Amino acid sequence: MSKAVVRFMALVGLTAGALAVPAGVEAAGPADGARCPSGFTAEFNTTTKVMKCKKTRTEFADVGCPPPTALANVEIVRRQGADKCKIPLTPLPSNPATLPTVVCIALPGTSGWALQTDQIGSFNDRCTRKVVEFACPSCSPL
Repeated sequence: MSKAVVRFMALVGLTAGALAVPAGVEAAGPADGARCPSGFTAEFNTTTKVMKCKKTRTEFADVGCPPPTALANVEIVRRQGADKCKIPLTPLPSNPATLPTVVCIALPGTSGWALQTDQIGSFNDRCTRKVVEFACPSCSPL
C-alpha cells in the first residue's frame, strides 16, 4: 500500500485497522502519488504532513444604491472612483462626493464582498469576493 493511500485513509477517517498499514508510513504528498482533481492546486504542509487540494475563484455581484435612495427611482452616476447615486432629473451637486456611494447588492447569506471601482468599461464599478474550495486528493499507487 502506498503512502498516498495511507494518508488518504487518514483524511477520510478510515482506521489503520481497516487495512494492513506498513509501519513507519506517516504522510504522502504529490511526490508519493497523491493528486488533486483538475483545476485544484496541491498544497503540502511539511510540518503537519497534510496535503490540501485548493481552488480559488472570483464571484461577482451588482452594485446598487443604499437606503433611503434605494427606495426611490435612482440612477447610478458612473464616474472615476466610486460610482454615486442620484435621483433622476435633479442636477448634480457642485461636489458629487456628497452623493451616496454605490454598495454591493449580493445574494442574501453571502459575505466577503468588496466594491471594486472602475472595473468594467470606462468607470463602471462592481463587487467581487474570493471563494476558496477544497477537495480530497485522489491517490494512485506508486
